Amino acid sequence: MRHATKRLSPVLVLLLIAAFARPSAGATPPHYTMHVDANYEAASFTGELLVVVSNTAGAELGELFFRLYPNAVGIYGGASLRVTETSVEGRAVEAETFVEDTVLYVPLPEPLQPDAQVAVTIAFEGAAEDWRLGEPSPYAYGLLSRSGSALTLTAFYPILAHHTEEGWAINPVFEFGDALMSEASSYEVTLTIPAGLIAVTSGTLRDATEEGGSVTYRYAIEGARDFSVVLLDGYERSETVAGAVTLAAWFTPEKEAAADVTLERAADALTLYGDLIGPAPYGEIDLVEVPMQHAAGVEFSGLILISSDYAERPLDAFYDVIVSHEMAHQWFYAGVGNDVIEDPWLDESFATYFSYLFLDAFAEPGVAAGTLDNWESAYDRGRANAPNATVATPLYAFPRSSTYSAFAYSGGAVFLHAVREAIGDAAFFAALGAYYTDNLGRIATPSDLLASFETACGCLLDDLITGFGLHR
Repeated sequence: MRHATKRLSPVLVLLLIAAFARPSAGATPPHYTMHVDANYEAASFTGELLVVVSNTAGAELGELFFRLYPNAVGIYGGASLRVTETSVEGRAVEAETFVEDTVLYVPLPEPLQPDAQVAVTIAFEGAAEDWRLGEPSPYAYGLLSRSGSALTLTAFYPILAHHTEEGWAINPVFEFGDALMSEASSYEVTLTIPAGLIAVTSGTLRDATEEGGSVTYRYAIEGARDFSVVLLDGYERSETVAGAVTLAAWFTPEKEAAADVTLERAADALTLYGDLIGPAPYGEIDLVEVPMQHAAGVEFSGLILISSDYAERPLDAFYDVIVSHEMAHQWFYAGVGNDVIEDPWLDESFATYFSYLFLDAFAEPGVAAGTLDNWESAYDRGRANAPNATVATPLYAFPRSSTYSAFAYSGGAVFLHAVREAIGDAAFFAALGAYYTDNLGRIATPSDLLASFETACGCLLDDLITGFGLHR
């Protein structure tokens, strides 16, 4: 399922089956320079993107691929992204879209040699799904949407596709699970919006200038999987500092209590996870309350979306799980990446299990144990209902969202707990620290994690690995 062949020409099929070597640890990451104009009232945007790409494939490249995630009619609903011009080193090229317009094929006028760089410029325009006009699309999360007081823009621009030993990762976008996967990259972004709005983004604000009723902000971030934006009207900001990281919560005024709880939980999670495995990859993390459906929270680089519905009940134990889960994704998704289609359990198991660690450290006695029991029960039900599925099943092979959750989230967390019990806390957390440090900024694989466990304990975990359907 690595290569999508729907509506592909024979030439593109041949291009897609070319194999690529894993990038070296010292490879130069992609660099994005982008300007975006956002129209808050119209829920639309235009932009121009310059991406400098290094060839880490170990062989010459004749083409590049970019993801156009907003065109997926599933989790992005009625959002859209259209490329209007594409050039390579200043030369216009005829780019094509396929895989239901979620992939952009960019031919290179000259083959790109190993370790060489190329600059690709892409002009684009798009629109969010406007939830003010009626009911959201059935499967839309709210990742690219306009509500009464927020315009959420995540993965809204062309993003360089990830390539592996098997080829370019250009799977279709499914109706559940995650889709966004990219190399850790550096970004320099200017964002122009109407004056009077609040801009919450990935990265660090460098400066701002106001002219003619508009404000232009300039941001930068290193080691980011994405650059995301939420424009807000009438929100309030709360802030705290935990260690070297500034945490900010952006909530509507009527949810002031939820903002306070969110900051407290996020600060506790940040301290706990930092002590267990290492520092967070970013110096600033924003948590923003926005309307969502089918999701309690969603992670991005240095930015977390929290569902407005769940923020109505910030004292519920599950709210602790939401905040601690999404905070853990800053380490596992943003810091250490993974293939969210082929190995969706890899980051979700960590985020889920780390919320157990959070509850064990901060919740009332019995809450953490009860939560783990619930995950074990969900995993057991999943195995009973889908006997051919395992924790290692790829996203596209799960029949429905509940089955995916039972294995990738609950089953993955149960596996991590079983490993911890088998090798002991010292080896378990030493392995997690090594896995995080060794794979920070990379797309890790299950074999990387399993090797870390077995190295830390000086043992083999064949029975556990086989029992959960994993593979090295």
